[in-house]
Amino acid sequence: MLSKFYEKLYFSLKEKKVKEFPVNDTISLHFVKNVNKRGYDKIVKQLFHEKSVCIHFNTQHKADRDEIKRLEKTGFIMECTSPDLPNSFHITFKGIIEHEKEKFTEIYDMITNEIDKSLFQEVKYTLNDKEKIICYFLLVLGRISKDNPFKLDRSKEDLAMKHFKQIQDVLLEFGIIDKELDWTISGNSNAFKFFSKIVQLNKTPIYKFSKGGPWFLDLSNERRKEIFRELFLVKFDRTKKYDFQQNISRISADFCIDYGYPITDLSWFKNLI
Repeated sequence: MLSKFYEKLYFSLKEKKVKEFPVNDTISLHFVKNVNKRGYDKIVKQLFHEKSVCIHFNTQHKADRDEIKRLEKTGFIMECTSPDLPNSFHITFKGIIEHEKEKFTEIYDMITNEIDKSLFQEVKYTLNDKEKIICYFLLVLGRISKDNPFKLDRSKEDLAMKHFKQIQDVLLEFGIIDKELDWTISGNSNAFKFFSKIVQLNKTPIYKFSKGGPWFLDLSNERRKEIFRELFLVKFDRTKKYDFQQNISRISADFCIDYGYPITDLSWFKNLI
């Protein structure tokens, strides 16, 4: 009887195309892979309130009643909580695994491996060109620790925009970014928007920020420096390392003078790239 509950859920997931439910995947693995994705839990919870997933039992047959009681007692099924589906039951996650272990002998290993991967596998980030410009802006000003963050003065927004464009030109020259930014779009129209309209950068472990600033890069240990290299130096031609250092030092000095800061010590930078 458990197979009937399983098949009800399986075909309902396929018909509704919940997160492109794969034909050859198990339901348990599908849940594990998607449970933290935005909106997925809401979709699945709603599904368990629908007739397509539940089986109505109001039978006079003792054998069927006893089997329903056994499955419910073991936690393999549960009564539907929808007030519109009285005397109806659906399979639980425990029941899904119980059914699948007959077909997939290594289902427990498959599930635990998937959970380990989602919890502990290092995330690979792909930064866009704008986010790379932001990071090099902070870097050339020496804003690489919580003790020395960058706080943008609104009276110097135009100055910051000029510096962003200068960094863009250097990064283009050395192949770190691919093309010029469109400076006419809303997210690039002023320095505060430029800092705030990001996609992946705020998820990385090396970028620290608060709304409206201040901002800084955290390069406080070797692992963080290695993450920086992985994010920003993939396309970098290391035969141009010296020229790149010279350009970074030059614009760093120019920026510090413009902002009225002490000249940044970038002696550590040669060991970063």
